[in-house]
Amino acid sequence: MSVTNEQACARRKGLARVTRSIFLKFSDQKDDAKRSFYLLNVPKILFLYFS
Repeated sequence: MSVTNEQACARRKGLARVTRSIFLKFSDQKDDAKRSFYLLNVPKILFLYFS
C-alpha cells in the first residue's frame, strides 16, 4: 500500500505540529536534564510511531 503525496504531506504537517507543541511544552521546563531527555527521545518516538 503506497502513501500518496497528499497523505505524506498531511502526515508531515501533523508531525510538525505535534513536535512543536511538545517542544514548547518542555522548552519552558526549568529542569535541563528532563528537557534534554524529551528533546532527544520525542523525535525518536514520533518517528517510530509514524513510520
